[in-house]
Amino acid sequence: MTLHRHAPDHEATETQSRRERLTRGAWALVAPALMAALTLGIYFKKEHDNEAALNPERARIAAALNAELSDLTQRLSLVAGRNSLAIAGPTDRDVARNWSNGGFDRLFLVDYETGAAETGGPLVDAPSAYAPYAPKLSEALAQSRAALGESLRGFLGDESDRGPPRVSSAQAVRSLFIIDHGAPVAAVVIPFATPRQAAGGGDTKFHKALVALRSFDGGVMGRLMQRSGLAVTLHRPSAEDDGHAHLAVANADEALSWAPTRPGDLFANRALLALAIMIALYSAFAALRANRELNELSQKEREAKRSAGRDLLSGLPNRMMFSKLVDAEASRSARAGSGFAIFYLDLDRFKEINDTYGHGGGDRLIVAMAERVNAVLREQDRMGRLGGDEFAILQTEVHGPHDCEKLAGRILKAMTQPFDLGDGEVIVGVSIGIALWPHNSRDTYELMHLADLALYRAKNEGRNRYCFFEARMGEELRLRRSIEESLRAAIADNHLTLHYQPIVCPQTDRVISIEGLVRWPHPQKGLLRPEDFLGVADDRGLALPLGDWVLRRACADVAPIPGLRVSINISPIYFRHGDFLDNVRRILDETGLEPGRLELEITEAVVLNDPAAAESTIMDLRAMGVRMTLDDFGSGHASLLYLRRFAFDKIKLDRTLVQTMESTGESAMIVRTTLELADGLGLAVTAKGVETEEQQALLKTFGCKEVQGFQQAPALPLEALCDLLAAREAAAARDAAVIPFIAGGTQRRDI
Repeated sequence: MTLHRHAPDHEATETQSRRERLTRGAWALVAPALMAALTLGIYFKKEHDNEAALNPERARIAAALNAELSDLTQRLSLVAGRNSLAIAGPTDRDVARNWSNGGFDRLFLVDYETGAAETGGPLVDAPSAYAPYAPKLSEALAQSRAALGESLRGFLGDESDRGPPRVSSAQAVRSLFIIDHGAPVAAVVIPFATPRQAAGGGDTKFHKALVALRSFDGGVMGRLMQRSGLAVTLHRPSAEDDGHAHLAVANADEALSWAPTRPGDLFANRALLALAIMIALYSAFAALRANRELNELSQKEREAKRSAGRDLLSGLPNRMMFSKLVDAEASRSARAGSGFAIFYLDLDRFKEINDTYGHGGGDRLIVAMAERVNAVLREQDRMGRLGGDEFAILQTEVHGPHDCEKLAGRILKAMTQPFDLGDGEVIVGVSIGIALWPHNSRDTYELMHLADLALYRAKNEGRNRYCFFEARMGEELRLRRSIEESLRAAIADNHLTLHYQPIVCPQTDRVISIEGLVRWPHPQKGLLRPEDFLGVADDRGLALPLGDWVLRRACADVAPIPGLRVSINISPIYFRHGDFLDNVRRILDETGLEPGRLELEITEAVVLNDPAAAESTIMDLRAMGVRMTLDDFGSGHASLLYLRRFAFDKIKLDRTLVQTMESTGESAMIVRTTLELADGLGLAVTAKGVETEEQQALLKTFGCKEVQGFQQAPALPLEALCDLLAAREAAAARDAAVIPFIAGGTQRRDI
């Protein structure tokens, strides 16, 4: 009964946790959206209120300008009407006085029909001075002619009238506002007729027109301000006139400008202040909550990664950290002009120790050996564990092989003393390979490879000795080149194949997804696994075509199998290539595989090498619908907090953690803590390398929902995988057909 109550409680807790995460996520989306909507509302309200206040101001200024032009036109037309003939004729003092009192700056006599300036009396300006005004005044003349028309007659009085002719018609008087070299000018067009009529009582013609100009002085602008109640200026509008309103004037490049009343700004300032306070309060609340969650995560993370970058068993730097130490030393040595050496160490017949004393005895030997060798190193030298019984040493300040020989001698001497494994004492030898920088290579990756070649030479020569790398050991390099050529041909000729390993839910025994693993059926060497040729592919420029082939083949194989997801390991070189995203998109389109059924696995080295670029690529892939997995979690120093930035869908625990759970409590603790933290972050977790029932049972106890390893099934060819899936479906169907009966005991009936 307890079990039956516990399961629902656990499910309820999990459901509640999921609901809380969804609520937080929803609020994180809704809150910014609401704030954005409020900001937009404030903006539009501000603009509406400002525009509503601007329109009356614009109307007041326009009315003031029209009134000023009307007054000026009336005043100028009266003067011009009284004096039109006299101005064109002989000098008359009264006429001149009247004209001067009108305040005209310029007067032109023009042909009313053509608009050409003519020579007049002494008060009329020369025709040449009319040219700058002609383009803008031509419109006023045309408007005057249109208003007057050819039908107007008799406006001059009878022929006996000796007085000056009257202005033809009020409709024919035209005024406009122009700009003369930056100064505002009012222009008035006055048409008139000469005292001539055609014989026989012909129609009166308006042959001439006076064009009078008067500048807008300060008094005019002052009256505009007085009439409108606004501080009006005249200038050409520009992009720098922020905060000013403008009223365009016909026939003028400049505009009337003023600082408008902006009631919307006052409202916006108050509203934005209130919104800023709301945002600050929300941000403070969110920050406090995030800080609390981060503190909790950090506390648990410190427990999970106390040995980040270090081997869990020995406490030495792991392969990744040791490689970084070597790279740093190469940079330092290049600046200082010094040298260093890489030692590769391998315990002799370590397998026999494990077989005799068990893995516990082997682990004790690893720890004791690391302590003993570290004791003979100088303070500046560093030792790392690369994996299994393989170690490496970085010896700095090396002036020649003799420095390396001294250290190698001390190591061999230290190993002559027996090791106490609890159940007995053993004496274990060690084989050492040595490569020198820069003598053997300036490339740190190659240098470590050369030290590895020298190590194999030491083993082949009898073990428990050291060997320096020699050029003749380059036969291994030539072999790699041979592998390169064969691999290049195998990719081009489609001679590779994929095997698929199921990923299974231990609670339901259901296949959740599969992982595609490349295999190479070599004509001479047999079936090669990835570790046999992927290094050559990365070194020799084959990572791109190999990655394309694997991705396309996996998508094509899985597309016809409904609902099944497939995961593929992506090499760092392939992931960082500029065409990677386009290749993924094209392959999905070609094969017809839904993006959500594809999972791409990358290691932490990919994201830590260039976080910004990795984040961008991951986000683009997720936008396509592709799922992302961080592989080999726990082998380096990847942070769970770091995972939040890159938004992975899943992590895969490193097989070393899984396989050492039973022997080391630290590994079990890390696995359990990682599962708890991942669940809190909404991440799926797959445990790799599950090889025993005990490991699977322990993972099941920890709540792991995905396992992968030989305990469930090895990697299989596609046909064998399909048979396995069919068999599991049939078994599930049989199990589903069992109907329990409580009354009278449990009965079984096959349907």
